[in-house]
Amino acid sequence: DRKRDLQIKRDEYEKAGICEYWIIDALESKVFQHRLVDQKYVVQVFEVGQQADSSVLVGFSIDVEQLLSKVRS
Repeated sequence: DRKRDLQIKRDEYEKAGICEYWIIDALESKVFQHRLVDQKYVVQVFEVGQQADSSVLVGFSIDVEQLLSKVRS
């Protein structure tokens, strides 16, 4: 459910020190990248028309529209 994904997981992952995780939100047509900075998450939002880039996997980039089309199918 959305609360688990958007709040509970975020708090648990932050506490565990997970350096990066993404939420693909097909309802809002956005990708939320959570990046750990000074033990707190900084969130970057990627939308259709943008490339989502990983801060952990050097060189990894994906077109948001293409990604969302795979999630919706």
